[in-house]
Amino acid sequence: MEQKLNFFLNDIKEAGIYWEEKLSGEFPKVMMPCDFKRESSNRRGRFHFEISKELTNKLCCIEEGKDIATFIKLTSAINILIYKYTNQNDILVGIPILTGIQEFYPYNKFIVQKSNVQGEMTVREYMESITQEINTCYKNQHYPMDKFFETLKIKDKTTLFNVISIYKNIHSVDEDKIMTSMDNDLAFCFLKTGDCINARIT
Repeated sequence: MEQKLNFFLNDIKEAGIYWEEKLSGEFPKVMMPCDFKRESSNRRGRFHFEISKELTNKLCCIEEGKDIATFIKLTSAINILIYKYTNQNDILVGIPILTGIQEFYPYNKFIVQKSNVQGEMTVREYMESITQEINTCYKNQHYPMDKFFETLKIKDKTTLFNVISIYKNIHSVDEDKIMTSMDNDLAFCFLKTGDCINARIT
């Protein structure tokens, strides 16, 4: 019992070191160009579209763990899109913790995925980078982020990111509730049903 407790405490400590190193420094807000001035009273718009069967087949993998691999590809596309529109290299995106984990770590809902996009990178190079990044994020998703935010004196964790990426095949979240409870500008929500992926941008 004592050995298991020591292992758990060491694991928590290592996860804390990871997040401290990952989120040290500035937290760059994604500054997407707008057609209108942002106002707190603005109503959120919604845009629905369907990713074709052909493209879905290319995005989805046949090997074990295909859902997380698909999510990584979708999130990498979001990051590249943000880079193209803003020319920002450091991009922070909120990603939910994985389905099945919440019951063990109910204190976390979202973690922060920090990505660095460089114009000279190839798609393969960036995919290798973000795959490692997201997998490592999820390896350390059990760390109580509120404790980390207290250390940094961050009162509202949602100020760390204003873009969210959700893949409902692996994330058990209510995106409508998120839209009203979190201060973010963009939420990308994907769900694979049948041969296609349905997408909603809010």
